[in-house]
Amino acid sequence: MFEMYLNMNHLSVSVHLQNKIYVQMGNSATGKTYIFSLIKQFCLVNNMICCSYDYNCKDINDIIYEIKNKKALNIILFDNADLYLTQQLADFLATLNVPIVLNSRLKYKFFNTSDLICLHTKYTDNSIIMEDY
Repeated sequence: MFEMYLNMNHLSVSVHLQNKIYVQMGNSATGKTYIFSLIKQFCLVNNMICCSYDYNCKDINDIIYEIKNKKALNIILFDNADLYLTQQLADFLATLNVPIVLNSRLKYKFFNTSDLICLHTKYTDNSIIMEDY
C-alpha cells in the first residue's frame, strides 16, 4: 500500500494506492507526469523506495533486474509507458505485490483487464487527487 498526503503552497495532494496495477489515463498536459514528480519527491524525503521509468528507460531486462533487486520497494512508476512497455515486462509486473502506476493509453492491454484499476488525476481549486475511475 502507498499513501501520500501533502500540503504545500496552498495545494493539497492525496494519493492512496493498494498493491495493484493502475493505469493513469488522461489527455496530454493534464498533470500525470506532475503527480509522478510529487510522488518521487515524497518518497525521497520520506526514505521510501520508488522505481521510476520514462521514455529514456533502460533495456527491459535491466528494468526487471533492477526491480527484482530492490528491497522493501514502496511504489513503481512508468511514465509514457506506451513507448517501451512490452508483454515481457507486463508479465513480470503482474507477479509483484507493490503499487504500480502506468501512464498509458494503449499498452495497458498487455495486462489482464481484471487486474487493472484505471486512475484519474482530479484537480479542484486547491487540491490534486489521484482516484479510481
